[in-house]
Amino acid sequence: ACEKCGKWQQALRLLPSMQELGVAPDAVSFNSAMKACGESGQWAQALMVLRGMAALRVDATVVSFSTGIGACEKQGLWAIALELFGDLLATGLPLDPICLGLGVRICEQAGEWEAAGALLDGLSKESATSSR
Repeated sequence: ACEKCGKWQQALRLLPSMQELGVAPDAVSFNSAMKACGESGQWAQALMVLRGMAALRVDATVVSFSTGIGACEKQGLWAIALELFGDLLATGLPLDPICLGLGVRICEQAGEWEAAGALLDGLSKESATSSR
């Protein structure tokens, strides 16, 4: 709800408030706060939330990384978005077609044509394997 009305500060305050009430924030809580930040143009805050997940022993998901990447993409920060995509790939989490499409788009915007091609090749190989 905070993301739809630009209340990114309120979304950030909810995370420690949850802990004070004895409720452990999970990936969905963090992703929601990141989305609120990203929608308000607060990409650095979104990345701070993403990095803070590990400190609280909450595993980042594909959605977590995609939300952070999207926040950077909205601001035209292709190099940072590409770095985050590399971090996502390093986790070994399974990528969905939406995330792969996002990866291709940021590679293209960053001028990393070979990387975009490699992602497309990987996507077409994965698609061929899954259709058997």
